[in-house]
Amino acid sequence: MKNTILPLITLLLLSFSCSHSDDTTTPTEDGTPIIVIDETTDPVYTNTIDFTTAIDYISEIDDYDIANGYMYFIFGDNIYRTDLNTGTTEHVIEDLTDTPITLQVIGNTLYFQGAWAWAVNKGIKQVDLNNISAGVQSINTITGTSRSELFKNADKLMYLSSPNGLSPTNNFYELNQSGDDQLIFSEDFILPTNTRVIGNYLYFSSEKEIRRLDLSNPTEVSTIIFTIPNTPNNNYSNGNILGFDIYENTIYFTQISNNKLLSIDLDNPEEDPTILNTNNDEGQTGYGKIIISDEKLYVKKIEDKQIDVFEI
Repeated sequence: MKNTILPLITLLLLSFSCSHSDDTTTPTEDGTPIIVIDETTDPVYTNTIDFTTAIDYISEIDDYDIANGYMYFIFGDNIYRTDLNTGTTEHVIEDLTDTPITLQVIGNTLYFQGAWAWAVNKGIKQVDLNNISAGVQSINTITGTSRSELFKNADKLMYLSSPNGLSPTNNFYELNQSGDDQLIFSEDFILPTNTRVIGNYLYFSSEKEIRRLDLSNPTEVSTIIFTIPNTPNNNYSNGNILGFDIYENTIYFTQISNNKLLSIDLDNPEEDPTILNTNNDEGQTGYGKIIISDEKLYVKKIEDKQIDVFEI
C-alpha cells in the first residue's frame, strides 16, 4: 500500500501545479501524462551601461557593435569601446575628416564609414584593434556611392551603396580586399537600415517595414515580414522603425516618437505587440538601435549616454 500511495500523491501534486500554469500535458499511449513546459518568456531587464562619467560632452550614440567582450560605439567624431565585464570605457579613434556614422568589428579589425552625402564615394576605414595607436591603417574603396550602412555575415564585411547619389537603386555588396566586391543583390525604392544577416537570411528595415531576403536565392526581391500599422494606438506610434533585431521568431523593435521597446511574434504579427519597457514617460524620446548578442538584447536610449540590457 505504501508503494502505491506516494506515486499517487506525487501525480496529484504535479497535476495541481500544472493546472495553475501555462504548461500542457500530452498523454502517452498508456495514458501516462507527459508534462510539456512552456519556457517562452519576455526579456528581463538586467542593467544599464552608462557612459556619462567616461564622456563629458554632448552628442548622440550613432551606431554600435558588440565583439570580443566589448561594445564599440560612435559618439560624435569619436569611436569608443566599453568592456562589458568591467564597464570600463576607453577611446579608440577620432576622425574629424569623415565623422563616423556606421561601424562593424570583425575579429580584431574595426571598420567604419563616414556619413554619406549625394554623389560622394566614402571609403571604409580600417583600424587594427591590436595596434589602436597606429590609427587608420587603410581605406577600402567601395563600388558606387556610399549609403553609409555597414553590416556583416560571419567574418565577411558587407556594405550598401547606389550607382549614384540620385539613383533609387540600393546595392548590397560584400567587400573583397583583394579584388572586385561581390554584388549580393539590388533593389529599388527602399530605404534600408538596421541591416543584418541571421542564418541564411538578410533582414533590414525600410521606413515602417521589416523585410527579408533569402541569401540562397538573392535574385529575388526582398519580402515584407512585418509592417507597422497605419493607425497608431497605445502600443504603436505613427513613426518609422528606428531599431530592430530578431531572436527565435520574435521581432524586437523601436519606433520614432514612441518611448517603448516592443516585441511581436512573427507567428501572430496581427496581434498587438508586447511592451517590454519604456524610456521617458513623455513619449517623445524612447529607444533606438537594437543588437542581440549572446542571448542579451542591447538597446540604445535616445538622448542619453546609456544602453539598456535585457536577458533573453
